[in-house]
Amino acid sequence: KIATPAVQGLQVSLEGDGNTLGLRFRNDSDAPIVVDVGGFPPMTPGPMRARVVVRDAEGQPVSGYLQPTSFPGDPRKGQFVRIAPGESHWLCKYSPAFIPSLINGAGMPMGRLPPGRYTLRAVYECDRDESADVGAEGPALVVRVESADVPVVVPERRAPRSSPSPSPKAEPPSLPAVEKKQ
Repeated sequence: KIATPAVQGLQVSLEGDGNTLGLRFRNDSDAPIVVDVGGFPPMTPGPMRARVVVRDAEGQPVSGYLQPTSFPGDPRKGQFVRIAPGESHWLCKYSPAFIPSLINGAGMPMGRLPPGRYTLRAVYECDRDESADVGAEGPALVVRVESADVPVVVPERRAPRSSPSPSPKAEPPSLPAVEKKQ
């Protein structure tokens, strides 16, 4: 866990073990804040406010965003989260070691990351407060916040285990020839 400075009281981080990362919003201010966590269209309505960007071993951006393994499918009004001072809200989980899938900005699958070393960074970007539009508690923070980089390794995919080839079957013992009587 590497903390980055809060922006308008909001801190974003990717935290977990080597197998699963969670996306955490933390209120580092003295007052409650409202965060528009957005959605992953077409699974949930609303703009995609939070995403995990991927860079390859050379630091070059990889097209698409890391697909979450869990994401709350809240209606648009429920995507506005009030966070008390010093408290956190966990948005979703990612499993880069097991499910290294990418999605595009519309939430559609783009394919898998090939094995290798990558850097992940969570980005939260809200450029417009839409809380009043949907009757949600607000106002939502209009801010861009990024997490620290998190290095991950996508392992080589193992070949499917095949059952051992059967040993050659022994021929059944031949039966003595029976002569036909004429």
